Amino acid sequence: MAGAGAYEGVCYFQVERITDAQDVRMIVESIAENHPAVTILETADGDAMVLTVNREKSEYLLRKLYVADGNLMHRDWFFNTSLGPVVFEQNATEK
Repeated sequence: MAGAGAYEGVCYFQVERITDAQDVRMIVESIAENHPAVTILETADGDAMVLTVNREKSEYLLRKLYVADGNLMHRDWFFNTSLGPVVFEQNATEK
């Protein structure tokens, strides 16, 4: 009986991740198309997402980005940086 409870606990704490570089790039490109604070820039180290907040720009290499439980994350040396939630919005269509 204790084994079944432990198994359920492991399933409950599973994190949904998107780590495939092409999938993450498509997500970031979609965000960049729909949000003026996000752009994609070619750099010497590879393509980067540029996030502009209060006129300050921060660059995040696309190869270091991933999505975990709906949050866009950047891999760092110690703790990874959360860049915010990734939300799908569908534009309302006229009938």
